[in-house]
Amino acid sequence: MKQFLKTIKEVWNDSRGRAFLFFGFYFFFFFILILMIRGGHHQSTDNQNYETGKKYSISFQELLDKNYSYSYSEVLDGNTFTYDGKKNGEEELFQLLDSRYYFDGKDYYIKEEQWKKSENPFLLSDLFDVEKIVSLIESSTYESVTNYESGREVYHFLISSNTINQVIYGINSDYMEEPNKIVVSVNEKKQVDGISFYLNSYCTLHQLCSKSFDIKISYSDYGKIEKIESPIS
Repeated sequence: MKQFLKTIKEVWNDSRGRAFLFFGFYFFFFFILILMIRGGHHQSTDNQNYETGKKYSISFQELLDKNYSYSYSEVLDGNTFTYDGKKNGEEELFQLLDSRYYFDGKDYYIKEEQWKKSENPFLLSDLFDVEKIVSLIESSTYESVTNYESGREVYHFLISSNTINQVIYGINSDYMEEPNKIVVSVNEKKQVDGISFYLNSYCTLHQLCSKSFDIKISYSDYGKIEKIESPIS
């Protein structure tokens, strides 16, 4: 140890040696700093670390009662498709572009000259199903909440593609990826008036998009939708 300190002192007394010591110190410092940053980043994207769950105070009962108006938007690689409609129980009437649709709880119908059975027009219809939406939120991890003076609250959650597959399809997968995000907006009446899914990881892993996929749903008129009469004869 004494010999080591003596050598360091001799090097320090030499101008070129002192420069070498400074270089070595800063190289070691930045090397450790990079390791810490990479370690912290890995921790934030490790599924096991953020899929832990946390309680929060949001009531989904009015949503689960299934009586409301809605606007549902799919934003796929920058292209937006918006569905505007109303729901009462299992039945829905909604509009997509110039087309009118009816859903009886089992099948979709489109209005052309006559009403006729149609393919499901939603890209990921399971992310429009109320029970599955609530299950996804309850299975995600609470990240933060923003409170506004008006009484409005915006909750932020993280969810892995593995959890989405498990909740919606009952499939166990094992991806390591950046988490997807869910944002829930609650108005001053404590009603959920908006839910947004940011599914970039999920959609690229499943090759549903090239780069990005968002789903944004807004809700209004809870409990005010009269019975929807079936247009199907």
